[in-house]
Amino acid sequence: MKVIIGILLLALVQFAQAQKVEIGDGTKIPFGMPVYSTEAEIVRTAVKNSGIKVPGESAEECGPNDSFRIGDSVDGSFTSANANSRIYLYSDCYKSGKKRIQGIIALANEQRTAHFAYLNASDVKLVKVSDLDGNGLDELGIYSHRKIAGGYWTSIRIMELGPKGIKKFGSFELENEKDILIAFKLYAENGDPPRFYASSLRTDGKSWKVTEPEKEIKLGEDTASYVEDKSRKGLSKHIWAWTFLIQMVGFVGLIGFVIYELIASARSTETSDAQTGGDESAGMKSKVDAALPKLKPINCESCGAGVPLNEGEITCPNCGTVTSAPADYFDVAKVRNEINQKIRHAAAYIRRAAFLSSSWFRYATLLSAIWLIVDIVAVLVLFNNGNLGVYQSYFASKAVFALGIFSICFWIVSLLFGFAIWGPGIKKAMPVVELKEDLGHAETARCMQCGGAIQYRPNDLATVCGYCGVETYRVNLAWKLRKLSNTADQKANFSLLDAKKSVEDAIWEITGTPRMFAFLLILIAIFGGCIWLIGAVYDSLPPGIRDVIDFIGDIFGAL
Repeated sequence: MKVIIGILLLALVQFAQAQKVEIGDGTKIPFGMPVYSTEAEIVRTAVKNSGIKVPGESAEECGPNDSFRIGDSVDGSFTSANANSRIYLYSDCYKSGKKRIQGIIALANEQRTAHFAYLNASDVKLVKVSDLDGNGLDELGIYSHRKIAGGYWTSIRIMELGPKGIKKFGSFELENEKDILIAFKLYAENGDPPRFYASSLRTDGKSWKVTEPEKEIKLGEDTASYVEDKSRKGLSKHIWAWTFLIQMVGFVGLIGFVIYELIASARSTETSDAQTGGDESAGMKSKVDAALPKLKPINCESCGAGVPLNEGEITCPNCGTVTSAPADYFDVAKVRNEINQKIRHAAAYIRRAAFLSSSWFRYATLLSAIWLIVDIVAVLVLFNNGNLGVYQSYFASKAVFALGIFSICFWIVSLLFGFAIWGPGIKKAMPVVELKEDLGHAETARCMQCGGAIQYRPNDLATVCGYCGVETYRVNLAWKLRKLSNTADQKANFSLLDAKKSVEDAIWEITGTPRMFAFLLILIAIFGGCIWLIGAVYDSLPPGIRDVIDFIGDIFGAL
């Protein structure tokens, strides 16, 4: 039993050791691989275009032959989770060639995603440390190797480059040659925060031997002062990037809405009457009214005032007396009350249309188009210069970027088209409404056709007389298409339901343009998918079907 327990403990120890990752070795000379030719020129241009400024004075001035040089590079997910970028370690001369500085710059598809500079720290090599704290970002190790009295001093700094800037883990001395050569190995164990371990080694000039076994340590302070590239900062790039992303999502949503409309239309079994407004049209209202009798108005049995007819209890608005009426009056009132509800819905719709056709809303459409034009220019410039920060890796996808460019052009054209005809198009079909001060209150009036009492609810533009079925308007109202004045005869032949239908037609003419664009895009996508599918299975098709496909292809080719 003891043997089994011992084996298990040994296995657990070995497993624990296996989880530790070596990230620094002081027994090896830490020199990186310089980058040359075209790649080096791309990095140099990215650094020079940044205009980064490093304060303070370097302990080491540039020599006459010193210039921009890349010391090492390493690949990994350093600036965005699961998005690969390459980090370069460079040195340069700053302020008229007097101050030596160093820096690390991350590029993804030749675009800058991160850039930090600092005073010369004798850094010579980069190493990738795979995601110690489990946030999807790889850590970066930077080796420093400098000459000191009696030998050389080597250390490593561990850091993480994220969207919020550098996260320092600390530094550790790997080698310090003075009287006798001693070196250390540094290990890390994943966690949040990660844990670090070190073992000590000594050499006799021929080989290295462990003098102290692995033990947990705390890293020293990273005293380097990193200056972040300010061209990556600022609210503007977030505004431009989010505008670009939101319009792209809106475009995809529009495509989905059009597909939904097509499916709903295909499944619809409604009659053509229902599809064009059904019983909400003025024509249907006239047919309903024609079938209903014209009723004699009722007056209050107590005070003689006119009493509005409704489908419930008839109460005098003057003295509150409940007045009786024939049973068929209530049946007619019920039908006309349904028409009245439709009148109220039509009035609410026309009010919304009036808001949409207002001058400030129309010019807001124009400003939106101008904003998107500026946005596409800003995104292209920022992306080309690598200044989109955390968004750089997302836009690096050709499919995403192409969709975004196409969709933003789609919105620009649609908004400009809408600005051109939206306001005038709807206003041409809009009734002109002159609001009264008492519109927000309920009131009783007399029908101009039959003289019966009618009642307006608060904010009603019109109501239907329960006795004769005529729409009576509470406000001065005219409809430009019919050039109506406010005479009683013309009002009797006018309906807000009819007005609503004309406004709907005007809105459809305007909003139908982007919908048709989207519909055509769907057709193109379906057509392209069919061509791809036919091409994929062409060789396996029977000869007769292939001949038909070839014939159709010849026709399209001729066209």
